[in-house]
Amino acid sequence: MSIEINGFEDDYDVLALLTDFRLDGDPETVRLTYECRLKPDIDGPPEADDDLEFVWYGGESEAKHFGYSLRSRITMDVLPALRDAVRDLAIWRKSPLRRLLEDAFRKVELDDLKKVAQSIEAATVESASSRR
Repeated sequence: MSIEINGFEDDYDVLALLTDFRLDGDPETVRLTYECRLKPDIDGPPEADDDLEFVWYGGESEAKHFGYSLRSRITMDVLPALRDAVRDLAIWRKSPLRRLLEDAFRKVELDDLKKVAQSIEAATVESASSRR
């Protein structure tokens, strides 16, 4: 699993932490990678936890390892996977999409929202009349 981070150039604390992990072709983007994989000396599927190794590295090179001290200083919001979207969306206060949708709606002008509402209403009326 990898995450890419950008837009940190004005935050000197974050810049100092992440500058070594910039992408070669895109210096404004940092990549942090976490891999869980078989140890090199294991053939076949893993039989025990000890058959696996966990590797954290940045940029495009496994030689650029990082550990807990960096991970603990980076704040991230991670959304849980939508396994049952209908159920998750039905309980609005618990929905993982709630904050994203509310933020998105705050950025849309009221006149634009009214136009969308009118378009939805017109499409609903048209759909209902075509069923008759």
